[in-house]
Amino acid sequence: MPKVSVVLPTYNRASTLRRAVGSVLAQSWDDFELIIVDDGSTDGSTDGLENLDWRIRVIRRENGGVSAARNSGLAEAGGDLIGFIDSDDEWRPYFLRLACAFFDAFPAEDLFSTEILVRLPDGTGTVFPRAEVSRWYPRLAARVGSRLLDLPPGEGDPYMRLFGRRTDPAWLKGIDPDLRGDDVRHYRGAVYQHLRWGYLAGLQATVMTRRASVTAGEFDPRLRTAEDFAYLGRLMRAFPLNMVSCQGCIKHEEASEEHLATGKHAMEFRENLYGQFERVLGTVGPEDRERRLILGFKAFDVGVAALEEGDRVKALRYFDLACSSIGRFRTGGLLRFVLRALRSPRLTLFVYGMMNAAEKRLRRPRFPLMP
Repeated sequence: MPKVSVVLPTYNRASTLRRAVGSVLAQSWDDFELIIVDDGSTDGSTDGLENLDWRIRVIRRENGGVSAARNSGLAEAGGDLIGFIDSDDEWRPYFLRLACAFFDAFPAEDLFSTEILVRLPDGTGTVFPRAEVSRWYPRLAARVGSRLLDLPPGEGDPYMRLFGRRTDPAWLKGIDPDLRGDDVRHYRGAVYQHLRWGYLAGLQATVMTRRASVTAGEFDPRLRTAEDFAYLGRLMRAFPLNMVSCQGCIKHEEASEEHLATGKHAMEFRENLYGQFERVLGTVGPEDRERRLILGFKAFDVGVAALEEGDRVKALRYFDLACSSIGRFRTGGLLRFVLRALRSPRLTLFVYGMMNAAEKRLRRPRFPLMP
């Protein structure tokens, strides 16, 4: 049996799939199997892939969504370790060697991840989760009055907002020249409580043990988007997360109608993710101000996404949720009033843009709470 099973679900991604497959075949660690699950593609995405390498297996099934496709791959996986890659992703050549070296050095651990270089359609890029932990999540924490992401005194490393331990990973010496930098560190911690802010790891940059896979169970086949957040949440609830601060994966955020988070399914993704936040945060009582405010901000974001989709009914629903969670929420309450009065998502979105521009000129925080 191979050391690592790699599961790659795909649906109508002929333009990007071979890049993802090529990055797996180019790994400096070669003891793996690549299980490609074709979820009913109609563009010939997987034609001839079995002939590229003996380690490739292609499973073809009727379209059932990415969750069902990943479950089909998991059912066929025979490796001691399991990793996932999507058809618009790309692994660095050292990724699997790094993951296997980690589990050899720490056989009692179950969950490993790296950073992800996110390349945007305009050619710019960002590093996940460094950008989120450095800027976006602390800003949300400040808005809701949380001290959960405060750095320890004298600490400047943003990852120490999440993790309890940081070490210099001597075990990765010799794996790849790109891993020699002083900023390559091994972080470890119980991070489940921080999922309230958002994603903490990407599934495509995560490798887990078979024990962890059994604990997490299957992906929820009812979810065609944001299913990875729920799955990672179950993993992080059960096991500490180990992360190495190097960009082991590249995510190509290419404009596509089939992109689950930004294409024609974007609104479904936002709604499903909001539902996952509700589950992570649990039952929120009137006295639990921090979690109530977080849900309010998340609901507001979904409401704005509904405006962008031109869906007045959903926008009003989520603005109602935002206002009920936060109380007198100036921006959410005003947009709800404007939308009810004008009955036009497009004009309401224009008003929202004008408000943001004005607040930016005044250097005031977006979506301020009423005093």
